[in-house]
Amino acid sequence: MIREFKISDKEYVEAFVRELDENFSFSFENPFREILIYEEDCIKGIISYSVIYERIEIDYIYVLEKERNKGIGSALVKSMIKKEKDILSVSLEVKVDNEDAIIFYKKFGFVEKEIKKNYYKGIDGLLLVKEL
Repeated sequence: MIREFKISDKEYVEAFVRELDENFSFSFENPFREILIYEEDCIKGIISYSVIYERIEIDYIYVLEKERNKGIGSALVKSMIKKEKDILSVSLEVKVDNEDAIIFYKKFGFVEKEIKKNYYKGIDGLLLVKEL
């Protein structure tokens, strides 16, 4: 089941993401941020994104390693696009060496727009955009 984030999820979401990414940090008070959670018996995946006028910027998608390649990430992206009306484009940055993520996003029609030098502390970032 995919559901919206509730403030009571905050501590669990922080722990979930830190387990997958020790460098994780952001403010839950960002008024533009939306979080969708994929949950069955427990949280198995999360997508965080910001809605800025008619554009979505994906902050991250995290899926438990043992739950990957089961359609959870795809379900989260589809739900995000369906939930947000009047959106013209979706964008994100990904490390240029994260081939799995690049393949995943290209499956949804994202195209490479720009390389951002040293975007990730010495690693180039790749801007991917999907026009809706």
